[in-house]
Amino acid sequence: MNKRVLLAFTTFKDSMSAVEVCNVVEGKLLEIDSSLKITKIPLSDGGEGFLHTVENAFCGIEGSQFRYGRLEAIDPLGNMRNAEYGILEMNGDSIGVIEMAAMSGIEFVPFENRHPNFTTSHGTGQAILHLYSHENIRKILLGIGGSATVDAGISLLYALNCLEFEFEGGNPEFVTGKDLRRLKQILLSENSEILQELEITIACDVNNPLLGPRGATYVFGPQKGLKQDELEYYEETIKIISEKLKEIKNKDDIDVFPGSGAAGGIAAGLKSCFNKVKIEKGIDMIAETLRLNEIIQDFDYVFTGEGRYDQQTAGGKPVSKIKELVTNPIIICGMNSSEETFRVYDLASRFGKEHSMKNTKQCLELITQEIYENEIRPY
Repeated sequence: MNKRVLLAFTTFKDSMSAVEVCNVVEGKLLEIDSSLKITKIPLSDGGEGFLHTVENAFCGIEGSQFRYGRLEAIDPLGNMRNAEYGILEMNGDSIGVIEMAAMSGIEFVPFENRHPNFTTSHGTGQAILHLYSHENIRKILLGIGGSATVDAGISLLYALNCLEFEFEGGNPEFVTGKDLRRLKQILLSENSEILQELEITIACDVNNPLLGPRGATYVFGPQKGLKQDELEYYEETIKIISEKLKEIKNKDDIDVFPGSGAAGGIAAGLKSCFNKVKIEKGIDMIAETLRLNEIIQDFDYVFTGEGRYDQQTAGGKPVSKIKELVTNPIIICGMNSSEETFRVYDLASRFGKEHSMKNTKQCLELITQEIYENEIRPY
């Protein structure tokens, strides 16, 4: 009987997309053993690959259609780029799908330029406004993983043209982190229908609050370029901003609800002014749509993995979901920062961090060969 293999990887950030990882592992496995029956389900929790994951999840549902659109939008460093969004037609609804990583993602920022002082999420705000104004969309599914900012959503909100901002010294073309301390006030404008009419569902993989030791600055700031001696200043800045956000619609809880600190505080910013905002675990939503809990039982071997396997994995990332659904999946990761080692294959410790990031395809193929010899061939 042919062995059945499921490949359910998420992105290896700064190296390979989930689709690419699945394709490389599939290619090597079939090269070794062409009798294997392989199914690929690239996964996303709301970060890189979210658009394609949503497309794959819903394309098999009767009556649903998914199409792509494009717009010119500002990237994280303020340059214009052609960016992609999706529109899901289902049950009579048209739902706009935005992958923040594809609009304002940190992967567009070279390592040497990564710092919240110089990045913006303006492009994501442009995409929301475009869907509302030009595609007549009233529901949006927003995946917020992979962002480049720590600004409590200010740069996104600034692009929507439904709030009045006043900055000391004059308003910028687009907001970056260095502008935050110049912000004097935010007021509702006459053009604020979007805030009442648009329903936004945020796909988010973490439950961190906006402020505090588990908040946007201290947890996610260093990932986006903040140095240790800058964290206290940025935390105080975000605290000042949160007070201004609370005043827009007199909402006092925007800095404490679970997920308010995700993506540098994007959820807090959106919830401060939109009437209809909710947060869902991106991977739970996708897994439910795919009926992953049912189909995963049909496979003899389940592969999963991500770039960094660490304590944040258990917070709601795709790998943790796979581990909920099946006992002891085979995990391939770029780097293993957890204490778990059973069936965890770590490229960095096996090949070195620099080599595995520069030669990810080759390293994946070699580790796949080892996994086949250790896990599959003997049975």
